Amino acid sequence: MKKKKNKNKNNSKIKERKKKISTVWITLRNTSVFSNEQVWEALRHVLPVLKLKNYNNVDVTVTNKSSGNYTGTCYYNGCGWHNTSNPLIITRITSKEKKFPRLTEYASGKGYINCLLLDRMEALILMLSHEFRHLWQKENEGNRRGKSGEPEAYLAKETLMRLQYAK
Repeated sequence: MKKKKNKNKNNSKIKERKKKISTVWITLRNTSVFSNEQVWEALRHVLPVLKLKNYNNVDVTVTNKSSGNYTGTCYYNGCGWHNTSNPLIITRITSKEKKFPRLTEYASGKGYINCLLLDRMEALILMLSHEFRHLWQKENEGNRRGKSGEPEAYLAKETLMRLQYAK
């Protein structure tokens, strides 16, 4: 019987990097094909829009997704499995650029806006926006709308536009 290689055996060597973005100290753990600078750039465009007040330290983990295209999780109170008491956001994005462009379509009435993701970076921004929005909702007692009443997909679109103009 062939032994499976432990994909995580080198994860203890992954450096965590910490930076303050807007009002939040982010501890980044990146094992994806994105460079750390690409992830920091995405975070710099997502966080200022939300203006979080109660979450001063957030851990962010970005990994590759082996099947599918992208997914994310938000742990408000940290996660013992991941050994953190800080809020934790995990995003997983496919490493295959050929899976884009991709149209995401949602059932009507679910509160999401359909969007066309042109590349992996746009998927990363969408997932980070979505997961950080959960922290914003928790901070604002479950409010599902932004300050102007926009749904969260608008936040991702606004963030993408800011990223394009910053170049």
